[in-house]
Amino acid sequence: MHVLFIALSLLAPQRAATFEEAKTLATNGDMPILLYAHGSDWCSICETLKEDVWDQESDVVGVVFVSIDVLETPTDESNAANKGFDTNKVRTFPSIVALTPSGDIMGRRAGETLPLDAEGMQSSLRAFSAEVLKRHALLKMADDAKQNGDINKEVSAFHAMIDQDLDVPKGALERLQEIDPNDASGIRRRTAFQPFHPFVAKATKDGQEGRGEESISRLQAMLDEGVYTKEQQAWIHNAMGSCYRYWEGHDDEAEFHFTQASSLAPESIAGRAGYRLVHQLYKDPSTEFGWMPRHLKTDMQRWELQSLPSELAKGTWVVTFEYTRGRHGIDIASVEVFDEGSRVTVDVHDGFAGGQHRENVYTLELSHAVENPAIVITAKGSGGTQSYGKISLHLQDE
Repeated sequence: MHVLFIALSLLAPQRAATFEEAKTLATNGDMPILLYAHGSDWCSICETLKEDVWDQESDVVGVVFVSIDVLETPTDESNAANKGFDTNKVRTFPSIVALTPSGDIMGRRAGETLPLDAEGMQSSLRAFSAEVLKRHALLKMADDAKQNGDINKEVSAFHAMIDQDLDVPKGALERLQEIDPNDASGIRRRTAFQPFHPFVAKATKDGQEGRGEESISRLQAMLDEGVYTKEQQAWIHNAMGSCYRYWEGHDDEAEFHFTQASSLAPESIAGRAGYRLVHQLYKDPSTEFGWMPRHLKTDMQRWELQSLPSELAKGTWVVTFEYTRGRHGIDIASVEVFDEGSRVTVDVHDGFAGGQHRENVYTLELSHAVENPAIVITAKGSGGTQSYGKISLHLQDE
């Protein structure tokens, strides 16, 4: 009976009352730690999930559970229980943090990655635990391979860890640089890709300070390596666009690279950034970004409206010009729709969008659907070019 009790006790997570105890249990038992960060005096959902999920969990085995109570007003008891863990490393509550027996963070689930309903959190906790146990085994595999001089096995272990939805292991990239300098798979370079803010900022500064040629050569070499993800390639193109933007006489190249970024990964942050920049800096007015001073002259000119739908259905389409700010308005003469270069409809009348709108709505009757349409606007700045506004396009209800 005693042996049976011990066996059954191993079929549930070991639980520690303090972080220091958790590290001791984890070290002695060669197990990772799962830490639940909550705040009992201010976070009600944290406490509900602690009682309903964390404290009840019995299917996760091979790990040490410990909860850390981050109080608004810490007590001697909470300080003692949390000793050894830097609570400043937790920004979102509740959080589940995975650590090695020595206390290095493996990864976490919080915010969007941690559902705040009991069923969702339980599922997330169990899936996360499986990844953490796999990471623990891979760390041991890498260490054994290193001890035995098995470089291929060690590289494979690090690659498998990098592919996990966890933090990159401490020192992994440096070790891979040492034992796999050629990085034929590109995994190390993709993983080491620096955050986009400093990455783009450096290229921008290079363009501003006369180092454009050097910067472009470096960035093109990165593209030529062919190892980066679509989103990473988009960031490289954005960096090249930013460099060219501040390099006098290279507007065409800047526009090209921002366009490349937007087409490579259109749904990513990098792609959307490229799309916004190319439209705000180089393209004609659009339904997304409207018009701005750089579009305007004080004599009439023709704009091709950007960001149109791929097809205009049969019916009555309405184009509205809405001034938003600036010292000047705009005068509009006409709005035309073209189908493969042939004009199919036009509304010609004098309109004004400014402090007091006048005849600023244009109506376009289509007798048939138009695929890949072009809408051309004839307009000018009214008394100057300091004007910003929106242009909307919609199909009028019958």
